Amino acid sequence: MADAVLYYREGVDGSGDPDWSDADLTLTEFLASSNSTIQSQRLEFTFSDNLVEAMQFAYRNNVIDIPVPISDGTRKINKQENGLREIKLILKGRFRKPLDPSGSDAGTPILDTDIAKLIAMSKKMQVNTVYPYGIIGFYSPNAPEFSLDPNATKSGSTETPATKGYTIESWDLGFMTPRVKNYDFSVTLSFGGTW
Repeated sequence: MADAVLYYREGVDGSGDPDWSDADLTLTEFLASSNSTIQSQRLEFTFSDNLVEAMQFAYRNNVIDIPVPISDGTRKINKQENGLREIKLILKGRFRKPLDPSGSDAGTPILDTDIAKLIAMSKKMQVNTVYPYGIIGFYSPNAPEFSLDPNATKSGSTETPATKGYTIESWDLGFMTPRVKNYDFSVTLSFGGTW
């Protein structure tokens, strides 16, 4: 099992119609699957290659301050409760750049397929009919409070769209060495659904 996994659940076929193939799998089955399609939906972080080095969880309520003018000069601020404003999960870490082991360019960095997975994941439609709050999931056994699996289910004839999920809001990638060995990255996930 990986130290952390960033992944997406598909849930729809090419025409956008529901396809419950990966929704039928529990999280454990999904993460353990050797199916090449499902493997392409996972970005695994394991020591010592790719690492998630930091996780930051940001929660903001939507409580509004309402100043009240009072003629005698006293001060008062009323509060208006409007629920939740946002939840963000920020992942920071590094990708190790693999080296070409063959030919005259041995030791030369080659295209990193994990970076390509992150790019492809961010280009996906982030919501669909099966996952209306986000297709992105995150799993970390060392930090279960940050883990979230989009929880759509199909049981017999009963289909239940997900009630929560993440979307990729933004990500950054960069390096600072003249000979590229590692890329630093940051991915911001935005929560949707019922908290």
